[in-house]
Amino acid sequence: MSACRLYACKVAWPAHAELLTIIGSELAAIPGTDVIELNAALRSRANFIMGLPALEVTLTDTLNRTIARKVFLPVDYLASSGEPSSRIDDGLAPGSDLSVRLVFEARGLNAAGFVLYPFYL
Repeated sequence: MSACRLYACKVAWPAHAELLTIIGSELAAIPGTDVIELNAALRSRANFIMGLPALEVTLTDTLNRTIARKVFLPVDYLASSGEPSSRIDDGLAPGSDLSVRLVFEARGLNAAGFVLYPFYL
């Protein structure tokens, strides 16, 4: 019996944000609503399995000033993409891509741009 099974602990996958690359991202307002949809693709440049990152989304105005910022955990963006939260346990395979879809409310914000930042807690 493994020690983690005996003590009910969990060992996380390695976390190396410097080995993640955003290969594409798009932000779009859903017409007639205050809802914004963000689609992005991240690529792992690691040669080992890594944990899924948290994603910070910063909305900016026309002068590139921050008007809102929110952090999405893997459980958040997996649910938004229709994937089960158990997918977190699988990690991010070496050299693989991760497609992310986030839908969130941005009432009263007039966002002109955004910054997407993957990181680990």
